Amino acid sequence: MSKDNNLELLCRMAHAESLQEICDLTYQIIGNPVFISDLAHTILSYTKCVEIHDHIWQENVVLAHLQRSSLRQNRQVGTVHLSSSGTQRPVLVEDDYLPFPRVIKTLTHKGRTVGVMVVTAYLCPFGDNILDMVDLISSFVVPQMMRERFLVSSDKQSVENFLINLLNGKGYSQEEVARRLELLNCKFPTYTYLLCICLKDGMKENREFTMRSIMDDIRSQNTCRVFLYNSTLICLYGSDTPMENWEAQAPQLSQLMEEANLQAGVSRRIVRMDQLVTYYQQAQSALELGMWLQRPYTFTHYDTLSSFLIFHRINSDDLELFVHQKIQALFTYDQDHDTELCATLQVYLEQAKSLAKTAEILFIHRNTVRYRIHKCTELINSDLEDGNEIFAFILSLRILEYRKKILPRL
Repeated sequence: MSKDNNLELLCRMAHAESLQEICDLTYQIIGNPVFISDLAHTILSYTKCVEIHDHIWQENVVLAHLQRSSLRQNRQVGTVHLSSSGTQRPVLVEDDYLPFPRVIKTLTHKGRTVGVMVVTAYLCPFGDNILDMVDLISSFVVPQMMRERFLVSSDKQSVENFLINLLNGKGYSQEEVARRLELLNCKFPTYTYLLCICLKDGMKENREFTMRSIMDDIRSQNTCRVFLYNSTLICLYGSDTPMENWEAQAPQLSQLMEEANLQAGVSRRIVRMDQLVTYYQQAQSALELGMWLQRPYTFTHYDTLSSFLIFHRINSDDLELFVHQKIQALFTYDQDHDTELCATLQVYLEQAKSLAKTAEILFIHRNTVRYRIHKCTELINSDLEDGNEIFAFILSLRILEYRKKILPRL
């Protein structure tokens, strides 16, 4: 191909909108197929405009891309990659593994390896300027990798990038996720939870605790994977035992969050990593509910407040039909006498009728709690001992709270 044509194609490459477009233009310039992979050996793009009748290309490139699996390294290429990375130049490889010469260029960004570009002389011999041409083309690849969020500059970021893909709804099977995490040498403990973390309502970052410094502090805890997603800190926290009391079982994380004025929504235990987006939605829902309901907790569990999500599915005009008559009467008493009996009774029942915990949560004296609960039992004519009645009371009180604090926000 003439130099003028190559120059025109390179100009088009400078304005390419995808890695695939770069691969297609590379084939037109060099006349041989190319593929680009990241550090996890995932095929990001490859030459598709010509069919290569070679089983190694078909298995390692085409099938690996279609199945979203990893490029299988059938030879030790570490030395080659190291040489290319060290010299910042492509390396010509000729060996017994493949009867065709290859040019391998390690892709780097700010001194860090982010991927590999490989051109193989399947269709025609390499020209004299092949190394210079691959070097030039690679300069267009790295910026595009960054734009397409394939930039992976370390094993840690590689894992985080893959987790972000899962949160974005990429359709990986359970087996594919397990293979990829194994390749990335990433193993999560048996009891792993997803946390959505943000500043408490009305709080702002300060110089001592910025989101970046908070991320670094959380990362220093070996049980955590943390990254930013949709302006929220996502933390995958692992433990060898079920997390029943976060303040007691994760004291370092709890203390950091208290000091930095953070709160978290906590998902159920992660059972399947391929369904990570579901656990994210649970944690995000718990975080939003905790903020809207103004619960004074650092960690808000999805299972604790998931009943409020049921109310979303009921016509708001029909919610009153599910409020127990005794609770409706108590609510009317509150309105007429400017009291807070409903709120006190709700916390009291949710805290297993503990006077001390209720007083702590409501910031009132224990005797005040005792007086209010006594007043409630008189007004609703109940000793609060029947389990079915307690369940109906809690449900009713939550409906009233939902109508007061959440409905106006929707």
